[in-house]
Amino acid sequence: MEYEQPSSADYDTLDYLRSQIDDLCSDVVTKFNLYDSTGRPRNAFVLNALTKHSCIGCIINVFTQPYKWIDVDAIYKENHRLAVNLLTEQLQHRLGEEGFNSIVQGEVEGDYGRVDVLIRPISCGVLLRYRGSEIIIEVKTGKGLSYDQIFKYLIDWPNATVIVWRVMMRQILTIDQKTINQFLLTYLETIIQRGSRLLNGDKITPCNHNYINEKPYVIKNPQELINDFLLVLTETLPNIIDTILQKLKTINQE
Repeated sequence: MEYEQPSSADYDTLDYLRSQIDDLCSDVVTKFNLYDSTGRPRNAFVLNALTKHSCIGCIINVFTQPYKWIDVDAIYKENHRLAVNLLTEQLQHRLGEEGFNSIVQGEVEGDYGRVDVLIRPISCGVLLRYRGSEIIIEVKTGKGLSYDQIFKYLIDWPNATVIVWRVMMRQILTIDQKTINQFLLTYLETIIQRGSRLLNGDKITPCNHNYINEKPYVIKNPQELINDFLLVLTETLPNIIDTILQKLKTINQE
């Protein structure tokens, strides 16, 4: 399948590019037989490879070679689970106190990624979507940050605001789709072009890149990590909640 270059009129909306992404992932799934154990297409897996790797050879390796699971220390998993758990409950409580007609959901599955926390407006008891008033909270309990992960959320939730809570770094970052719209369109167009090269290339030169980090990070002082995390989590939880509430107030005034 050939993927057409979007016209200037198409840049007025993400719908066209989103439909192209959907078609692209469907074709890649078919070509490389990328289905899970229940027979569902692994669209999120496909998009993750297309966004993460610029080398077509690496992408093909990801699709054709057995995946090597990297063992993540349970402390990191528990830190993340705890932060999401506390934020979800505390935020729902504050929203009720402040009179916001919204619901807070944790670990929400989209077509292309799982959102840590999602705030959605309610009208007449019905959850609304695509109003531009959704807020996505990405919880980072280490030092990592992934642009690709954030931008994939905006494919699933157009016009949403993404707030990144970097707990250990004591940082709160806000990415509003409305302010990066032109960039996001270019980003999606780049993914489509890359996918088109993957599907339509007659001969692709193999690569020898080491695209997998097989060495998991070893926690040298787990006691210190736990102590620091619980302290910082307690200190910054009120800050992230206040930031979200302020953003909701701004959205309601627009």
